[in-house]
Amino acid sequence: MKFTNNVILQNADGTKNIDSAHSNVTLSMKNITKSQVQHGQKINYTIETNSLNQDLPSNGADNKLKLVDELGSNLILDLDTIKVEDTQGQQVDARISYENNKLEIEIPKDKKLKITYTATVNAAPGEKVIVTNTAYWKGYSSSNGETVKIENFTYDASGSTQSSNKPQLKIIKRDASNINLRLQGAVFKVAKCELNNDKIDEVQSDKTWSATTNDQGEITFGSSAQWVLDYNTIYKVTEESAPNGYIKDDTVRYIMCIKKENGKYSEYVNQCLKRNDIIKCNSTADFKLDLTNQKKGIVIKKNFINDAAGNSKKPVSGTYRFGLYDNTDLKKPVDIVSIEFGPSDQEEKEAKFVNLDINKTYYVYELDDKGKPIVDTSNEVTINKLQYTVEYKNGEGESTNAATNGQTVTVTNRSRTKILPSTGGYGSLLYRISGAMLVLASLIVLTNINKKNHLSDKSKNRRKK
Repeated sequence: MKFTNNVILQNADGTKNIDSAHSNVTLSMKNITKSQVQHGQKINYTIETNSLNQDLPSNGADNKLKLVDELGSNLILDLDTIKVEDTQGQQVDARISYENNKLEIEIPKDKKLKITYTATVNAAPGEKVIVTNTAYWKGYSSSNGETVKIENFTYDASGSTQSSNKPQLKIIKRDASNINLRLQGAVFKVAKCELNNDKIDEVQSDKTWSATTNDQGEITFGSSAQWVLDYNTIYKVTEESAPNGYIKDDTVRYIMCIKKENGKYSEYVNQCLKRNDIIKCNSTADFKLDLTNQKKGIVIKKNFINDAAGNSKKPVSGTYRFGLYDNTDLKKPVDIVSIEFGPSDQEEKEAKFVNLDINKTYYVYELDDKGKPIVDTSNEVTINKLQYTVEYKNGEGESTNAATNGQTVTVTNRSRTKILPSTGGYGSLLYRISGAMLVLASLIVLTNINKKNHLSDKSKNRRKK
């Protein structure tokens, strides 16, 4: 951050400036710092934000800041370990979302905070892997954030523990936009599998179980005589149906709780450990899956029409913002999302409003350069310093911006700027020919007028003589 210090020298009574000088001062600071400590197969991460307790610019609704933390693909986050604390060690209310190894934490924009959590590295004992983790402010490039990295992560399984004769697999289901909200009603299927010739196959139909998450959002497989699981065995986990109002997760997951036999792993287990698509648990306490579902939400699709004929639809570079309102007074948005286009983008993009009331009607508006919702679709407005009219349509093609959970609103920016045909085409050639003909016609007319005037002058002179 740069500041300029100005000094002005005046006379004794301050009525006249005698001389002046200035000096540029650069204040260097980091708004995000990140550190890590390894403990066996786990890594404890610490993120510290806003070290100077400044009032930072908001990048979300309600004057909040959104911190994004992208975990490497081989990291498994323990969602129950996430803590957000102030400088006094007091817990701070923060909205936390998690999906596809991307953690988003919405925090106050004017407080110094410490965020901690634990992640497990999905790797075999003794295997060397690269582990990376990057934190940055949402709306800014990850290259401007803070990255921590372990080039040769490895661990020894000698400290692993198995607390029972048979492992029990716990599955926890949460709302992806608010991990504190656990979901009842998700149906899971667990099936025993074997690795055969580099292929994982289901085996033994009697080793397949289905169950539904309870009011705590949990299921435990292997907790009864009917559901007996084994160590060193691959289990396939699939979601059969999602909780009401949520999108089903179609990801297929393979997991196994590993255990040494006579002080070592069998050849079969070592083959399984080499695979990246199997989640490897060295402890019965870690034999669990903490999974999330997204609410159906309201999808925003962004389109452009750049000419009168409607043929040019290439996106115009820039960031476009949209507000979601739950009433028509438009005083305060429920949420704000953005869609960004770059020079190489050719197709439409979309964003989604989530964490919505399932039975409520909402209204989607694009925001102009002043952050105001664009209500009048008949007049031009300024978006990214360009003039557009804005059109709203629902999934059925009807002109409306009203939507409920699970529906889509398409927002189209139509340019009314008169654009001449591209250089080099037949259209521009016709324009040039037409222009040349008009110039030629004008010259002929002017020539005829001059000739008539000249003859008229001669005729007058003869009469005088």
